Amino acid sequence: MRFLRTLTSVDLGTGLALSVLIACGNGQDPGTSGSGGSGVVPSSGGAPSSGGAPTGGVPSTGGASTGGVQSSGGVPSVTTGGASTTGGTSGSVTASGGMHTTGGAASTGGLASGGAESTGGSLGTGGNAVTGGAGGSPAGNGGAGGTGSGGVPGKGGGGGTAPTGGSAGAGGTAGGGGNRTCPPGPFSQPMVVSTKSVCQNFSFSYSWNEGPTWVSSQKAFFFSNFVAGSASGGDIIKYTPGGNCEVFIRDVGCNGLAASNDGNLLAACQQTRSVVRFDLATKKATTVADRYMGTMLDTPNDLVQHSNGSIYFSNPTNELAGRPVGVGPAAFRVDPNGTVSLIRQGDCNGVALSHDEKKLYVLLSGMWDLDAQGVPSNRQSMFTTGDGMAVDCAGNVYANGSIFDPSGQKIGTWGNGTNLAFGGEQGKTVLVTGSGKQLRELTMNIPGLP
Repeated sequence: MRFLRTLTSVDLGTGLALSVLIACGNGQDPGTSGSGGSGVVPSSGGAPSSGGAPTGGVPSTGGASTGGVQSSGGVPSVTTGGASTTGGTSGSVTASGGMHTTGGAASTGGLASGGAESTGGSLGTGGNAVTGGAGGSPAGNGGAGGTGSGGVPGKGGGGGTAPTGGSAGAGGTAGGGGNRTCPPGPFSQPMVVSTKSVCQNFSFSYSWNEGPTWVSSQKAFFFSNFVAGSASGGDIIKYTPGGNCEVFIRDVGCNGLAASNDGNLLAACQQTRSVVRFDLATKKATTVADRYMGTMLDTPNDLVQHSNGSIYFSNPTNELAGRPVGVGPAAFRVDPNGTVSLIRQGDCNGVALSHDEKKLYVLLSGMWDLDAQGVPSNRQSMFTTGDGMAVDCAGNVYANGSIFDPSGQKIGTWGNGTNLAFGGEQGKTVLVTGSGKQLRELTMNIPGLP
């Protein structure tokens, strides 16, 4: 489905912001845990429980439970750490790394608490469902569902249940994509630990490999295989580290690829002169942008998505191959509402964001500061040229065979290739693409971004 609106251009080299966007949740901030329902029933006396008092106190029906659970009968009292015979504890433990957390079941007449949040694992899988606590009898409310956050994509917690008289808790919200996450530093000086060629026996249909990206929901790299300078033809290839290459989508004629916030794939495609989103389950393409102010794009080349939903892409004329020029070489932004705005007219190529998403890099064009909404301003000259690029978690930029620190000082090398992308379970695997069969897998000593 098409969803674009156009916006009058302003050259952001003047430092003027072009548009205001509505920020979307990115799934990287931790969610809040579900809150439990209440419903206390007066305690009732009775004969003492047989076998003596449980450790930590003599519980009774209807007594409050703190850190422990209740037994039936006995003199009303509060147990701390007591052993369980009847009823359940109130769960409030945080599960990290995407584990399943269940809220405590309600004791008779006791208080029910919702399960705590589940936080998604770094650089990958989001938290699984969190179940709210059960409602108390006879009129307790169900615990609220937890919130999934972090990896790609987090799953919201389910609502609590109310077995006797209680109402069900509210369901949690889904976590965001979480593709752009880094572990805390400090980090060492970047260096290549190992390198090897991969997929050398794979039969590529075309002569140019480009635009790699890591999609954590697939635990695989994707890259484009096409003919440089050609207007049509090209496959999207999937490479699983430790495994093989396979043709994933045929004959789409795309160049740069990027992981989308929803765990799917964005592509800059010269064949259709558009930016598209591929659903990785159905392989169906949906157009994100194909025009600016009513004029068609040329040959979109590279792109990246901000955690707030903004998409930045370059639009050179490299693969027009005799087709008419559209808007001409330029870098653009698509805001979360689908509005396309001009960043800068002129030569452009590889696109990347800094690790903290406060800076936009466009090779051959410049670099910009980004505000909290992802609007670029304050253009500066880029400290290197090249084709594609990548950024590690220390903020170092990889382009044109070199590694630069955030100030632009060269601090290392990574070899030759058209483009590269970080990925793998720990974010330290790098796929380097190149012409012909050139396809290398590097291991770095520090992690980076897809």
